[in-house]
Amino acid sequence: MEFCEFLKGIDFFGKLPEFYIKGRSKKATIIGTTFTIIFIIIYIIIFIYKLYRMFIRLDITFYDSYSTTEETPSINITNENFYLLFSIYNDSGLPFIDESIYYPMHILLNGN
Repeated sequence: MEFCEFLKGIDFFGKLPEFYIKGRSKKATIIGTTFTIIFIIIYIIIFIYKLYRMFIRLDITFYDSYSTTEETPSINITNENFYLLFSIYNDSGLPFIDESIYYPMHILLNGN
């Protein structure tokens, strides 16, 4: 009989019991409602204040750039200001060392 009682207790789709007061699962109080309304009002005021400061650009950092077509832009790249480095990692996060991949070769083909 214990096994039958055990089987009666297994229910994946059972609903936990809830208490209902006047058809609702929770009882709203005046203090809870008041603090909820105050919280929503404060949140809206802070959101509008931050949005206003963003539109007049007080607390943000931004960069304006203007492009001109007077001359072709160029940059002097040397080993001191631009150095290309790459590596490959294995599944455990350690560097994969294969000397043949660190010295790439290129072949220029002259096609028709």
